[in-house]
Amino acid sequence: LRVPAGAVFRRDGADYVFSSTPEKTLRLVRVETGLRNADWVEILKGLAEREPVVADPSEDLKEGMKIIEGDKRRSAP
Repeated sequence: LRVPAGAVFRRDGADYVFSSTPEKTLRLVRVETGLRNADWVEILKGLAEREPVVADPSEDLKEGMKIIEGDKRRSAP
């Protein structure tokens, strides 16, 4: 399983991505990473196949924020 390199970020010494819940909210997911290059990061644990991730999350994203498809704006929970 691999994700875009920009999707993975460090927080408190661990790697994370933001994924989408069925309710279309953001979910913070701790992941275990493997091989990486400039474009992709291998995910060893934490995500399921085809689980959507935010490709290039900004620092203002927070778990529970509502995802508005087709719109770059975000709303607080």
